[in-house]
Amino acid sequence: MTHINAILAPCGALLIALTTACGGSGGSGGAADGAPVAGSDLLPVITHFDNGQVETTGTLDAEGQRQGAWQVFAFDGQLLFEGEFVDDALDHSQPWTHWNSDGSVRYDQDDGPHPAGGPW
Repeated sequence: MTHINAILAPCGALLIALTTACGGSGGSGGAADGAPVAGSDLLPVITHFDNGQVETTGTLDAEGQRQGAWQVFAFDGQLLFEGEFVDDALDHSQPWTHWNSDGSVRYDQDDGPHPAGGPW
């Protein structure tokens, strides 16, 4: 299995920007957490900050691409992004929300495609 840090490397820049804005210092990586999702080849993934807080949750396919629901959290545990991915790209046809560190909505599906293509 590909090392999770290499798989999630594209996440780094935004995660660092988001966590810095929320008092964090970036992530410590993480590990695949469990067996493949029943009836599929998707592997559940949870990454954590050094303080133990969850940084990201989601699922990866056999090629290491994000698939399905993903969440990104701030260093303090606040939810910053939630959305669906298909083949490692944000699925703009499904509901998604990107929050500011104060909890207000920064962007959501009503704004059209995410300005950066997604939270990463």
